[in-house]
Amino acid sequence: MAFIATAAILLIVLIHGPLISLFISIFLFAASIGIIGPISFTLAMESQGHIAGSASAVLGTLQFSLGAVTSPLVGISGENSAVAFGITIFATSLLSIISYFLLIQKAKNIRLQEDLNYD
Repeated sequence: MAFIATAAILLIVLIHGPLISLFISIFLFAASIGIIGPISFTLAMESQGHIAGSASAVLGTLQFSLGAVTSPLVGISGENSAVAFGITIFATSLLSIISYFLLIQKAKNIRLQEDLNYD
């Protein structure tokens, strides 16, 4: 849902669509982040055990660092254009989809190797 919402945001910004459609797309994106954020944080912390405090600190720092890097990108095109916003939000969503599939593939390979080791 987040990826589709960001694609809609980019499309609306590029074609100068109506404000209400941009508002709805941003709302859907924010709603999906509200679901994705806590779940992904919980899954990331699940296997950390005795280093959970350090892992939590790294995740928090990573989140703020990526925000600090992407924030200036949004304002590149000036205050009267949302094109940079659309491109930035779509690019970060695309990177998250790619990361997800790479991590899923890695997890499948690890499970397959563990299954072979048990046999």
